Amino acid sequence: MPIKANYINIEKANATSLFYKKFKEIFLQNFHDSYSNLIILCVGTDRSTGDSLGPLVGDRLKFVESEFIRVYGTLDEPVHAKNLVSVMERIEKRYSNPFIISIDACLGKSKNVGCIFV
Repeated sequence: MPIKANYINIEKANATSLFYKKFKEIFLQNFHDSYSNLIILCVGTDRSTGDSLGPLVGDRLKFVESEFIRVYGTLDEPVHAKNLVSVMERIEKRYSNPFIISIDACLGKSKNVGCIFV
């Protein structure tokens, strides 16, 4: 089933609930018991404000780590263009069939600044 693109403007009063609803819908449509682990891959660098979304989110999500859930990409250990391949190779070696959620900032049209694409 194709995923319908959703842009959520963070300035909207209900942005958090819109994000939660859409994320939950997509997650439940795609996640199933055959996945070995849940990997949250937060991509970006701590050296550029415009590309720090991933590591900032990774830092906030560190508390959810467990035997089943693993967060890659934090301010202390960012995942970025120079190490992405090696991090993915590590994930492939460590987990047999992980479900990967990726969080990254991106360039786009000026009308989409301040929007989250789910």
